[in-house]
Amino acid sequence: MSEFEKGVVLPVCRPSIASFLHHANSLCIVETLPRARHYLVNYFLQLYVGAGHEGNIDFYSCDGMYPRYPFIHRGWLPTLTLKAMSNSLADLACGMLDSGCYLDALLDEYYLSAHWAYRRQHYLHQNLIYGYSREQGKFLAMGFDRVGRYEKFTISFDEFAEGIAGDAGLSVVGRTELVEYNNSEPFSPLLITTYLRDFLDSRNSFKSFRPPSGIFGLATYDKAIDDLETGMRMGAAIDIRPWSVFHEHKEKLLALHDYLVEEKKLVLPEQAREDLAALRDDFLWLRNHLMESAVERKQVNIPVLKRNLAEIKGMEAEAISSLIAAVESAGSGGQA
Repeated sequence: MSEFEKGVVLPVCRPSIASFLHHANSLCIVETLPRARHYLVNYFLQLYVGAGHEGNIDFYSCDGMYPRYPFIHRGWLPTLTLKAMSNSLADLACGMLDSGCYLDALLDEYYLSAHWAYRRQHYLHQNLIYGYSREQGKFLAMGFDRVGRYEKFTISFDEFAEGIAGDAGLSVVGRTELVEYNNSEPFSPLLITTYLRDFLDSRNSFKSFRPPSGIFGLATYDKAIDDLETGMRMGAAIDIRPWSVFHEHKEKLLALHDYLVEEKKLVLPEQAREDLAALRDDFLWLRNHLMESAVERKQVNIPVLKRNLAEIKGMEAEAISSLIAAVESAGSGGQA
């Protein structure tokens, strides 16, 4: 007998974007649906960083700071509402999972033994709950573990009940046939080429959103270096997240190439994919190098990092220009 036979386990996958939970927790649901590929290919092609609460280098969509994802919808239930609905929050959560809904739970991780904040610091953070076991008295969840990796873990029913406190609550995520995108085309050459050109020219792609002190596209590389240099002078820990985002951005460029070949049946030069794969690998190396420096508390050679990025920018300009031409060809029904 499976340990989760007396319960439910909803489908999840390892998401293509895991640097931030506001992407990862949606994508690990959406990317289980093969049809979502035709919509997601339009996004994650542009980067920005703003001021204040938008101070992290991140992806964005034409919808605004946080994109809406196809085939899922959300509804927020705060702590007071949940407690008014049931005396047993664990039973209430199990019932929602039984109905086929996921729970993107904002919980106080002081009470969650799988996290670094456990019994050390009160810290509200997202945890995606996708199943439960009555026999074990545990929920199945995904999120950042003790060392910051996006992984699977469990939350006991008692921990869950304690974690629903104060400003905590549940975002109930249901699957739907709707595509809640401003641009609902399965493949949008205009949107894709706009993003890619704006990326190369460091322009804002938002249709109405203007982040304060916004920095866009390729210019985010210089911002990441400036932040790294400033942090090192102040003795702060190295922030790996921007470099993880850069690596994931190259993964998405490569995924766009593969979509054009596999779904749009374009015949593209082998060199096009090799160049995009090289960009991905370069940023993977940079991310891993900085991660090692952070763990070993080593100084980063900023001049060398700047030279490496200058070379990468030249390669990227050529690779993305070729990708733009391929997208336009696919949009016109031609062959590249």
